[in-house]
Amino acid sequence: RDLAALAQTGGLTVVNREVSVLDDEGGPGIELSAAPGDGLAWLDGVAFTTGTITLDVRGRDVPGQSFVGLAFNGVDDETYEAVYLRPFNFRASNPVQRDHAVQYVAHPASTWNVLRESYPEVYENPVIPPPDPDGWVTLRLQVEEAEVRAYVGEGDQPDLVVDRLAEDGGSRVGLWVGNNSEGAFRNLRISLDPASVAAGEQREPSLIQRALNLLGPGDSTQRTQRAQRSTDTVERIASRGERIRTGDQPDY
Repeated sequence: RDLAALAQTGGLTVVNREVSVLDDEGGPGIELSAAPGDGLAWLDGVAFTTGTITLDVRGRDVPGQSFVGLAFNGVDDETYEAVYLRPFNFRASNPVQRDHAVQYVAHPASTWNVLRESYPEVYENPVIPPPDPDGWVTLRLQVEEAEVRAYVGEGDQPDLVVDRLAEDGGSRVGLWVGNNSEGAFRNLRISLDPASVAAGEQREPSLIQRALNLLGPGDSTQRTQRAQRSTDTVERIASRGERIRTGDQPDY
């Protein structure tokens, strides 16, 4: 998809940012401006539930001010999942910072700081080999019903594999930048799974029911217990999220 053309023809719904068109050696793209708070550019007329999303993103090697990625499963401007990069951590001298290069979140409950405190090093990872923090890098997401795999660069091994935490499902997909961050995007490709193409399909609203469906046949009591355990993470995070909010500290 030509993001520059979408921006010029009103094909993006931009939230808390200004959008400008880029045209350099790698082809046309767009840039979202920097501003306090998170920013989004939803793709109008695109319904996505499961499949693969690939695009090139570019951030900056500026600590605490560069967060670029993809939002999906969007219900509204506050409720969605996202995977994003912290380019300033790609080649950081501190190994702990390097471990925080790619991040999964599920807003509004499972923000980066809630996940880091509750489940350290589970929902974020280093990127190996580390890309140029000021250059273009390919981000590819494989989104399944219960899992997300994130590939950064051209490698064939995922840099992050996580269980999805969002219970409520939507179908909006968009470009995402974090607090005080700008970001550039180009070469967007979206491939839908066959089930995702079905008209009106939505993910199950119940996380337990979704887990039961994935577990398949078997003893009903054991299946229910296993499904319940898979929801405990969401419940604990939601509880802790009451006291840990995104705005409480800067992302890093």
